[in-house]
Amino acid sequence: MQSSHAKSVSWILVSIGAMLVPACTLFHRHVEFSPEPAVGILKSLGDKVRRVPAYEVVSPRTNEDEAGRRAEEVLSIFRGRAELPAKHARNGVGHVYQAGPLQFEIADATGAEILVDLDRYTRFEGQLPKGIEEKLPRLADDYIRRLFPDVRPEEVHFLGLKKIMDATVKLDRKGEPAGEISAHVANYIALYERRLDDIPVIGPGGKIRIYFSSTGEVIGHAKTWRELRRIPGSEKAVLSPSAVRAAFEKRHEAEKVAALRVDRLYFGYFAEGRYTRQQVLRPVYVIGYVTGPAAKRTFEMYDAVTGEDITPREGDETGADRR
Repeated sequence: MQSSHAKSVSWILVSIGAMLVPACTLFHRHVEFSPEPAVGILKSLGDKVRRVPAYEVVSPRTNEDEAGRRAEEVLSIFRGRAELPAKHARNGVGHVYQAGPLQFEIADATGAEILVDLDRYTRFEGQLPKGIEEKLPRLADDYIRRLFPDVRPEEVHFLGLKKIMDATVKLDRKGEPAGEISAHVANYIALYERRLDDIPVIGPGGKIRIYFSSTGEVIGHAKTWRELRRIPGSEKAVLSPSAVRAAFEKRHEAEKVAALRVDRLYFGYFAEGRYTRQQVLRPVYVIGYVTGPAAKRTFEMYDAVTGEDITPREGDETGADRR
């Protein structure tokens, strides 16, 4: 993603559950705020101003002893599939434990976890029994309660169930497709986001994914969920959406583009990805825009208290989560 004034780092993975503010005013001849953003609106701020706190990030405990205990705790749940004790290695960003087909990773920077059954991910194993799909969110909730005691129930919010498809087709003697393509669900993924006092955590952090096989068994998870402490006395009034729109318009008023269309406007706490250290979570606005029908969407981030442009640029130490 790239704009005419600076290169933006492609770290913005804004969740569907983010607080999306509707934008409907034509502020400038070349800056248009779309009346119908392409992402569904979950909650509108309007022009309400509120005071919100900041959160300190607690340094994760990711030394080899702590990581080993956590790996044993997680892998023991899958004792029938895991070959214990697991083999430990370092991969440059954290600890990796291999137990048969199960691979478990803990990131040094954040304590984020990835567990996956390499034999069963993205592989069709048979059709899910009728009526089971509706039960997967409850099974995912149970898994979170069992394996993630650090996750507060009031902070975790279910977003939906995603399907990973697998397609098969028969080939003739020449290697050409013969017959219809048969599509099956290879995996289900239960998606969760974090909310702090009903304010969503946006960006690649503050997310949990629970992976299911095509037959409805848990085969792994991904969790980036920092331990936080509310900073006493940090409550500050955030700018209204209209004030942030005005700041955006002023920033771009000198650009020589025929049209600039804003179709994303998010509010929330921005959390970096699993491999990026972060000291504080503060409220931000994220604005996404395009400069033409074929242009890629560019994202910019603004401090929700000051209105300052705080978009990470290439070369920033706090830059992209690359995975």
